[in-house]
Amino acid sequence: MAERPLIALNKSVPYETGLHWVVYAGPVLWIIVATVVSAWFRDAAATIFIFAIALFPTLIGFIRAGLVRRRTRFVLTTRRLTATTGILRQRSLELVINKIESIAINEPF
Repeated sequence: MAERPLIALNKSVPYETGLHWVVYAGPVLWIIVATVVSAWFRDAAATIFIFAIALFPTLIGFIRAGLVRRRTRFVLTTRRLTATTGILRQRSLELVINKIESIAINEPF
């Protein structure tokens, strides 16, 4: 998040962040489900087959979550709040601070 093309030089940036790592929960859930389902089978071929089927959506999910997490950012300046997201098509939302009633920032650890 080093580049700041939307921010003018006369504004200070008190806070800049991206998405939480919890976006990886879906692919991790696929791995857990595949492990639980394969535990029901005693056959090694069935276990390998289940993991092979679960591997494709898991890899796609990890790639998608990584791209979404990398391409989403939120910037709070002294004048506005900017949210930018999108992988193929970038969307930006800018809100003037005077029109925002409240902002809550919660960061674990």
